[in-house]
Amino acid sequence: MSIGKILREKREERELSVATVSVETRINKKYIQALEDENFLLIPSQVYAKGFLKAYANFLGLDAKSLIDELAAFYKNREEGRKAAVSATKITRIISVPKFPNLPKMPDLPKLKYDKNTLYIALLSFFVLIFLLSVYGYVLSHQRRAVLIKTNPPATGKIIPAKVPAKEGKIEVKIEAIGRSWLSVTSGTKELYSETLESGMKLRFVGKEIKVKAGNGGAVKVYVDGEPVGLMGQEGVVSERTYRASE
Repeated sequence: MSIGKILREKREERELSVATVSVETRINKKYIQALEDENFLLIPSQVYAKGFLKAYANFLGLDAKSLIDELAAFYKNREEGRKAAVSATKITRIISVPKFPNLPKMPDLPKLKYDKNTLYIALLSFFVLIFLLSVYGYVLSHQRRAVLIKTNPPATGKIIPAKVPAKEGKIEVKIEAIGRSWLSVTSGTKELYSETLESGMKLRFVGKEIKVKAGNGGAVKVYVDGEPVGLMGQEGVVSERTYRASE
């Protein structure tokens, strides 16, 4: 039985909708649908597909390992098919070069007379022009780079401050991405963050209870009240943690 059929039949057996599964597992509805339709190419990468499948299978009470093995076989067969297709398109072409008839010999051109001073001035003008163009290009590129840095700073080191400072009765949770992972952060019933983290991004949240869920636990480091607590989980595995302030 296929992966998608197993997932869909188990979900329908439990009388669950795709929307309900999405809320419970924190997996986007389109990725749940992609798993059931076996349209795995809609999922960003094999790592994400594996994490989503494991989380979905565990939620339904299925044997996640056998399903993940089938998923790995799908990607392996796809890669082998791609390599075979590339090899089949490599065609050696032999191009024959026509033999042209002997052309008549061109007559010798008269030697041009030139003034050495004029030649030196022309060469000097040429090198001066090249120098000025180089300087202009250097200045222009640095001005453009300064504008880009000012208007569109890189994601690395991005910090989103909390709306309120940490104080008694609340806990401060800092997130640091050392790889790529989707992340969901909630406080009670309020959703604080739901985006894909890029390597180098840093986030800070404050509340009485902070719930963090990562699609790739091995790419997310956590700090609680300034103290490191390590990675959320293993590489490619959906991980979930809840942090509460001490009373």
